Parts: sequence; C-alpha cells; structure tokens
Amino acid sequence: MTQKLHSWENPEQDYARTLAKRRSERRYRSLQLVKTLKILLTEFKKHDVKKFNSEILSWIDLLEDAVEYVNFLLTGKEDFKSTMKSYSFQAELEIIGINPFVAVPPDILQKIFQDSGREKSPIPICGQINEKTYQQNLMFFKGDWRLYVNTTMLKNSPKRIGEIFDFTISYDSEPRIVKQPQDLSEALAKNPEAKQVFDQLIPSKQVEINRYIARLKTEEAIERNIRRAIGFLLGKNSFVGRDKP
Repeated sequence: MTQKLHSWENPEQDYARTLAKRRSERRYRSLQLVKTLKILLTEFKKHDVKKFNSEILSWIDLLEDAVEYVNFLLTGKEDFKSTMKSYSFQAELEIIGINPFVAVPPDILQKIFQDSGREKSPIPICGQINEKTYQQNLMFFKGDWRLYVNTTMLKNSPKRIGEIFDFTISYDSEPRIVKQPQDLSEALAKNPEAKQVFDQLIPSKQVEINRYIARLKTEEAIERNIRRAIGFLLGKNSFVGRDKP
C-alpha cells in the first residue's frame, strides 16, 4: 500500500525542507523585530518616555518566546517527525470487551515492524485519526495486533463502533519519558494549583513541557519560560504553541 497524498500535495516537493526553511525565516524576522523594539525602548528611555515601556517589554518577551519555540521545532521532535515514514489507511472501529480498536492492515503492520526493528508488544506509534494527532502503542492481544482508540484520541469512541475513520501511523522512537528539569519542579512545588493542572495533563503534554524547558540554554530563558509555563497551566497565557492546557 503506497502512502496516501492529500490533493494539495506535490510528490516531488521536499516538505520537510520547505517547512524548516519557513520556520528559519520566521525566526529571523522575529529576531529582527526584537532588535528594533529594543532600540526603540532605548530611545524612549533617553527621552524619559515611559508610557509604552511595559507594552514594548511585553512584546519583546512574547517574540523571544516565539523564537525559542521555533528553535525547539527546528531541533526537536517536530523536525524528527517530518522525516518519519508515515502510512495511511482507513479502518472500521471495532470493540473487544470495553475497548474500541482498529486492525492495522497487514502490509502496514509489516512496515511498522521494519521501522521499529521489533515485533514484540508494545510498539510505540503516533499519527492522526481524522487529522487529530495521537500517541499510542500497538498491542498484541488474543492473537492479533490492535490499535486501541481511547476517548482522548477520539471523542466518545465507545459509542462510535462501526464507523470508518482515516488513520495515519508511524513508528515513534521519541522517548516517552523526559526527566523534569529541577527549576521547573521547584516552581511547580511553589504553586500547588499549577502543579495540580500539570499532574492532570496527559503524559505527552507533560513530556512536551518538560522537553521544552530542558532544551533551553540560558538561565534567563529558563526563568522566563518557567514563568510562562506556570501562567499557561493557570490559564493566563499561551505556551509551546497552545492556548490552553
């Protein structure tokens, strides 16, 4: 089974390279705007103009956060995913016991075995179901390999048995556990409300926040983004490209 292309896709175009180029251009423009804002702020201070200083500092903070997020995408999991082999198929949602699942076509299953280098359950995978991203494990149970579809992946999945859905699937070699940075742990300990929200996040979102903070290089960037992470968990601002936890 060949990989399914969307109607707008050009099979001769390197989308991974195009995406990386666009992100690099976005990073450059953001850095130039930060530089301009800092010059403007300096000139305002020279002339004792204070009216707009807090707004300018807020813009600079948001832009620098955006630059760091683009760096994260260019060097992190998103860039890795763009190079992974992805396979498309349609499947009817079935159920065994109380667990909804789909059967992965045998030819695609063999490709996942080859990509992962293993045929032993569980095999970590990721992909999309009806264009919604998921992270899951392929499981071998009662003589068959199954992709279980929980309610996080598909709303009301136990009530949608018999429906046919579009899937993409890839082997996911990204580590599922990332050690939480000490500074983030301390900040969460000081804010029980934010920690409660963090503890209730699905594991992939916890990993995303931990990995983002862990990849920052400077103390200033770490402190600033931990503040933004706490604000995000409290519903005050966006973080890692998300508007809410």
